[in-house]
Amino acid sequence: MLLSHNSYITLCEKIEGGYFMNTNPIKDSGDRTNFDSGAVRDLRVGKGRMDLVPLDIANFLINYAPTTPFRIERENHPVDYTLCNMDEFIYNGSDTAMVAAMYDMILHSDVFVDAYLETAKELEVEVDLDKVTARELVANAILVCSRHFENGTLKYGERNWEKGMPVHVYVDSGARHYVKMLAGFMDEPHHLAALWNMMCAQWTFQRRKDLNDLPCGKSSNEKAFK
Repeated sequence: MLLSHNSYITLCEKIEGGYFMNTNPIKDSGDRTNFDSGAVRDLRVGKGRMDLVPLDIANFLINYAPTTPFRIERENHPVDYTLCNMDEFIYNGSDTAMVAAMYDMILHSDVFVDAYLETAKELEVEVDLDKVTARELVANAILVCSRHFENGTLKYGERNWEKGMPVHVYVDSGARHYVKMLAGFMDEPHHLAALWNMMCAQWTFQRRKDLNDLPCGKSSNEKAFK
């Protein structure tokens, strides 16, 4: 769309007057990361590592969630089928079953709503929960889970899980953390651990067929290795 002459003049005046600098400032924590190249940027420790998240799975999950308010989604889908969907993943290898499990867990768990409110508080953003969509809730869950990926690097190094583990390891751990979350245990962030394992299970299932040791994959894998 072309700007009129008057609109162009107004835009130039705003730029010269620092309007956009004042209304959209670059946030600065005061801490710096210095790179060998000489480049400098704001310190990212504690913000999460989105580059370590399986972004294809994250994209699928975000697009799976509708843009309707999550409370209406809860009313329309009052039953949490997380474990049923995980079971479908185990025995039938459905491409969408684990994604559906992640979505159901996020949609029906108040702990993810609390996480959304905590993010809004950190960003100093006012939130009307009646207007927060299911997709926004899912997107924030992924953002918060990126901190779990970051914490993993401190203990195991970067991309340790990508080296390969049997799919059942992730399913087992994901289901266990999910049930612990439902039981109300607060000894660790079980909601994030559950989501992390589910995402890694889906990624491994799609990219590492040789590691699919679930019932759905045994017959096809046995044929592949003959």
